[in-house]
Amino acid sequence: MKLRTRLIISFCIIIFVPVLLAVATIWGFGRYQMKAVRQIYNIDGNAYDYFVNSFKVLSHFTKSDYEKLQKVAKNTPEKLGLSGKGQPRPCRKIFLPVGTERGQPDL
Repeated sequence: MKLRTRLIISFCIIIFVPVLLAVATIWGFGRYQMKAVRQIYNIDGNAYDYFVNSFKVLSHFTKSDYEKLQKVAKNTPEKLGLSGKGQPRPCRKIFLPVGTERGQPDL
């Protein structure tokens, strides 16, 4: 085997083998992460959609709470601070001390 052929083979091994191993490792970690996300958050279907669309994630995780709040607001609005017609009650004034230039509250 000529020196030129050995150099070409060595170059290919030095460059392509580590690149292929790195790609395989990243792909494996990605698969592992997708599996973990599906199990932890109980996601059906394609988990990549949840990473791309944050509103879909928010909707998925808050849907049951939203439905519960809708039922409470419809049946007993007093629990949520609403009057019988779905209007918010007038708020009481709340005192919040605000810092002055020196960082001390202005009482």
